Amino acid sequence: MTFGKNKSKIRKRKYVKTATRSKIVYFKTPKKLYSCISCGSKLQAVSFVPGIAKNQKRPNRPFGGTLCYNCVRDSFKAKARSI
Repeated sequence: MTFGKNKSKIRKRKYVKTATRSKIVYFKTPKKLYSCISCGSKLQAVSFVPGIAKNQKRPNRPFGGTLCYNCVRDSFKAKARSI
């Protein structure tokens, strides 16, 4: 019987043939780099370092961690021009 943490589809599965039988090996999926929602470029300031505070993992500004700097600047310009 597998452990509960392996039953969900979060972990990748790989079938490995051994000398006596084939068995399933579970391993964690590698983390993807975060990308900008609108243009798709990689976000520079977001890190995956464990054990640090949430505000140190992403920039503390509006749309920090979701939009790149250029897209944030363009959205602010568009909002200011519409007013």
